[in-house]
Amino acid sequence: MSATISNSSKRTAQAIEDFSVRWGKAVSILCAVHTPQWKRTRQAIWCFQGLPLDHLPPRLYRRVDLCFGRINHVLAGYTLRTDEDYRQVSTEDLTTIAKLLYDLL
Repeated sequence: MSATISNSSKRTAQAIEDFSVRWGKAVSILCAVHTPQWKRTRQAIWCFQGLPLDHLPPRLYRRVDLCFGRINHVLAGYTLRTDEDYRQVSTEDLTTIAKLLYDLL
């Protein structure tokens, strides 16, 4: 039983570490003012691509799920088929997305 708890704890710790590293990369990308805002936003969102959510603690899982649900809502009014399509996202919406990502932690 304790081996199962230990493995579960390790997976949770690894999931938190993975999330934290991705969040840190996203924030550093968002702060890179020499890059256009649309490109920074797109790259920051991509930092979380493939993030396994199943081992995150429930509270963090809900925060991530809610954040990306809100990002999807912001982007729902746009047709984003290619990377370059992020250019059409308004400055206001890009700022909203950046704030949502900053506020994850």
